[in-house]
Amino acid sequence: MKTKIFNLSRLETSLILIHATRFSVEIVNLKMHSERTIAVKLKGTEKDINELINFIDECNSE
Repeated sequence: MKTKIFNLSRLETSLILIHATRFSVEIVNLKMHSERTIAVKLKGTEKDINELINFIDECNSE
């Protein structure tokens, strides 16, 4: 298992909260990074975390 930290928008963070269990990823910590971004610490396999982030990126592009 790996732990990664991402600085995400509120929308991206909301999508992660909704879809994390679908990708077998655990949300370890959320912390306001600035007015517009939230630091999200995720725990899971490299593959699962990457799949979740790719899914979030696809949602943002639509």
